[in-house]
Amino acid sequence: MRGYQSQMTRVTIESSRYENGQLLVSGTGMAGERFTDLVWYEPHGFHSRPHTGAVGYLMAPGGRREQGMVMAAADAGRVPQVAEGEAAMYDNTGKVVTLGASGWKFNMDVEIVGKVTITGNVEVDGNIHATGKIIDEQGNTNHHSH
Repeated sequence: MRGYQSQMTRVTIESSRYENGQLLVSGTGMAGERFTDLVWYEPHGFHSRPHTGAVGYLMAPGGRREQGMVMAAADAGRVPQVAEGEAAMYDNTGKVVTLGASGWKFNMDVEIVGKVTITGNVEVDGNIHATGKIIDEQGNTNHHSH
């Protein structure tokens, strides 16, 4: 059986919107070809929303561009440089989370909701502000429990 081959082309994102929980993107292709409300494709467990001007790829299985998917959009001027083997998450404002050989690095405020358990030492270069109790079960300070 003979059919159309899959196609892939570069695209520039012009807008995006959610419909029924699915992110849809619109924009233009390399030769000015317009596309509207195509599915944004990404692997399970990860989600991002490309900004206007990001460049990605339209994948058209079977050559059917009206049923294509757009993926892997980025703005080369905003991609952080990382060392070989490192990974990064970033947004279009310059905030970056890097995972490398020395651990996680954040260049932003971090909010954690939920219980945090740390096994090991904690070093703080700055102030600590607590709105609840600080319990020293080893009795090293005058704030330990009895």
